[in-house]
Amino acid sequence: LSERVMQMIADQTGFRRSGLRLEMDLARDLGVDGDDARELRVRFSDDFEVNLVNLKFPRHFGPEAGFNPLALLRPSWWRWRRERVPITIADLVQAARTRTWPIGYD
Repeated sequence: LSERVMQMIADQTGFRRSGLRLEMDLARDLGVDGDDARELRVRFSDDFEVNLVNLKFPRHFGPEAGFNPLALLRPSWWRWRRERVPITIADLVQAARTRTWPIGYD
């Protein structure tokens, strides 16, 4: 199952399968964000029949946009960076195993 999840991520992101590790953070380590994250979420849910109704997407990924240096001055950007909840490849493997979203929220 781990291999299947990692191969799907490699296919979706363009990273080589051999470079992926279970502890990698999708946003920080692989640069998955915005529309790319949405596409990965849909493919993951479809391929592994995972119910993602409890996934709070904005807690994990930012919006699709080019780099805007003025965004760095906005307090909301800093707060999001501090409060972002990472999703690792291991989290996706666990979700594929249980077919439910494994991360809880406050």
